Amino acid sequence: MTAWCFEGWRHQSHDRDQILTWLTEAKQLGFQRYSLWKCGAQYWLCCSETADHDGAIELRQCIDDNAVVVVQVWQQRLVCVAWRDDVLLGACGFSADHTGVLNLLFVAQDWLAPEKMGCSLFISGNQAKELLACHVTAYTHVRYVNIELPDMPNKQARFRSLRQHPAWLRRRVLVLSTITALTISLGFTWWFWPEPEAQPLAKPEQALSVLKQPQVGWDANQIAHLSQLLSQVSYLAGWQVLRWELTARGEQLIVQPSYGRVSELLSQLTGSNWDYQKDKGEHRLVRPLKDLTQMDGSTESPASAVGDQLEQLGFSVTSRGKALSIKHDLFDPHDGDGWQQFLTWLSVNHPNAQLIAANAVLSDLIWQLQISIEDIPQGTLP
Repeated sequence: MTAWCFEGWRHQSHDRDQILTWLTEAKQLGFQRYSLWKCGAQYWLCCSETADHDGAIELRQCIDDNAVVVVQVWQQRLVCVAWRDDVLLGACGFSADHTGVLNLLFVAQDWLAPEKMGCSLFISGNQAKELLACHVTAYTHVRYVNIELPDMPNKQARFRSLRQHPAWLRRRVLVLSTITALTISLGFTWWFWPEPEAQPLAKPEQALSVLKQPQVGWDANQIAHLSQLLSQVSYLAGWQVLRWELTARGEQLIVQPSYGRVSELLSQLTGSNWDYQKDKGEHRLVRPLKDLTQMDGSTESPASAVGDQLEQLGFSVTSRGKALSIKHDLFDPHDGDGWQQFLTWLSVNHPNAQLIAANAVLSDLIWQLQISIEDIPQGTLP
């Protein structure tokens, strides 16, 4: 029997390099299989451990409408798949009871609202129809259908091993290999080609030595505002935040539109000094590094106690020499106290730390946070 996947580890992007980055991250997280389908300009990516086929891709190919929320009962779960044009809005599951229906309608309220995304509600099967019977009167675009997941699914919905690269990557490797072989062949030909006799050249002056560039790093206080920022952008009307990044050039939010306009996006971030940019189809909000309030090291608990609680807060720390990698796979930006305890731990245990990189990825309303720092000996800070 076909093992269908609805609640997988999902991402989407028009950028192939971003897809490759997510595939590498999926291997590190322990996933074994993935599905990848090109819907218009977007690539839909889903990773799983044991699934055979992607239910979201199968349903999208079964229904021609461009703005749909499909609801059906599958294996005693109330599953929902929603899309608008090329963008997958969500693929999630709920308990097949009254509570599950309320949770479903809460998540899908903006998808179904006519003044927002205006998706049609497709209810498949009698069991889903009975569960939603008392709740669909408020929606005008409701259709009752009977969609059966086939025993012989579409090949494009099939999961494959993470050890098998996408077809377009294999073609890219083949082209690069061919170009490399031709380059090497031309290099050998040029190297062994007989040279004409020439007058000896004067000995060139010794080149000036190049000074080693200082290490790039910046103040760890630049992330003190992160919890407040992520809580503000976890939900934006008409837009979805995909990723937050902090580099030496500044910080940026990578976003994608659903039904909103740029003016509506900026109006929700009034006073934040964000600059909207669009580069090769990717929407970004950027702003330079700014002076932020120094981390407050005061706390009612001793520093050692905060360190003991760090693992309970969900943070994992991996050290390699002076470098530390800090991760949190289920980061809740609304937990300001937990974030303050982490900042206290950082300021007390690593007072001279400099940030090397920081990013946070939003997936299914869950933030995955990663911070890289390096301890700089006292007296050598720039």
